[in-house]
Amino acid sequence: MEAEGFFEIGNDALVDDDVVLGYRCPNDSQPLRIGDHAVIRSGSIIYADTVIGDRFQCGHQVLIRAGVTIGNRCVVHHKCTLEG
Repeated sequence: MEAEGFFEIGNDALVDDDVVLGYRCPNDSQPLRIGDHAVIRSGSIIYADTVIGDRFQCGHQVLIRAGVTIGNRCVVHHKCTLEG
C-alpha cells in the first residue's frame, strides 16, 4: 500500500500489497475516505475526493476515480473502473 497517499481509512481494513489509496490529482481537495471493515485487493487504485462506506470490498485491479461515492456493503468486481 502507498503510505503517502491522501486518505483516511476506518477500523479493521484489509489492504493488500500493491494498492494505491488517495491518488491525488491537482484539483483534488478532499482525501479518500473509506469506512470500517474494507477489503481492498492488490493492483487497485482509488483516487482522492472519493467516499466509500463501511464493509466495502473490491477485487483485484480495480480503478475508482475521483468524485465517486459508494455506499455501505458494496462490492466492486475485479478489473472494474468507476468514473466520478
